[in-house]
Amino acid sequence: MSQETINNKNVIKFIFLGCYSVGKSCMHLRMFEEQYCDDNYLNKMQLLKTIIINEHSFTFTIWDLYGCEKYQLVFKPYAENAKGVLFVYNILEQRTFNALDKWIDNARVIIKDALIYIVGNKIDKDNERIITKEQALQLCNKKNAK
Repeated sequence: MSQETINNKNVIKFIFLGCYSVGKSCMHLRMFEEQYCDDNYLNKMQLLKTIIINEHSFTFTIWDLYGCEKYQLVFKPYAENAKGVLFVYNILEQRTFNALDKWIDNARVIIKDALIYIVGNKIDKDNERIITKEQALQLCNKKNAK
């Protein structure tokens, strides 16, 4: 996997994409700030977190484009050079899962060699799940994603 050099630090860019309200920002907050979102959490357009592993810097970036078409104009510069993409959907909402086809196809035009991951969020409500694990695995196979 190639790396960019920015300010003398190795940077591997990972991005989170998906519809509005699937929990991308909350996932980021939990993963990197060890906090949970609550009803008062204000979503931010961009969040960054850099971690150091074996003297290599990894920068994780989330831009919440709210799933709106009007944000497609900023998608290309934001996504270029990404090495991995986490496509997030809400296991409780069919529309967020259905939208992944378009999200993945659009992203692959810009970031051809990126690792693709499909992530079902809100698993704390697994007993209310609408999207089955089998459906998610089928989509992973269809889109050559993990």
